[in-house]
Amino acid sequence: VGDGNNYAHWLLWSHGGQMVDESGKVTINSPETLKAIEYAQELYKTFIPGTESWLDVNNNRAFLAGELGVIANGISAYNTAKINKDKDPKLAEIAKDIRTTNLPIGPVGKSVELFQVTTAVIFNYTPYPNAAKAYLQFMFEEPQMKDWITSSAGYCCQT
Repeated sequence: VGDGNNYAHWLLWSHGGQMVDESGKVTINSPETLKAIEYAQELYKTFIPGTESWLDVNNNRAFLAGELGVIANGISAYNTAKINKDKDPKLAEIAKDIRTTNLPIGPVGKSVELFQVTTAVIFNYTPYPNAAKAYLQFMFEEPQMKDWITSSAGYCCQT
């Protein structure tokens, strides 16, 4: 789940923790991880009951219903409000008021957010490597990429 993973990585990294080091050694059992968990326990006391079982869509719904004032989220809640603003005056107001910002800076003193990106790949077993390369080359040219980014509205693919 994207939102939950983004939060968990931010929580760990903002306190200086990491799951593995540069050599691949598991390093999650550390004082920094413990500090992150202690912070999460305190923060959890302010959560709406049941949030630990939420999926990405649940925080969006609660935010758009006015039950939450802040969510750690990508573009989806904003897009939902924007797309439906003509059908629902409440969503129109919310869409005008939504802002994005970085997650809080923790003890490490810098922004450490996880940014999810989608990459284009060509598998080495494709029977058509030249066609695949030509397609990607075409899609990454400005006329196509500009339209793709505009149409995707912040998502990894068009919606």
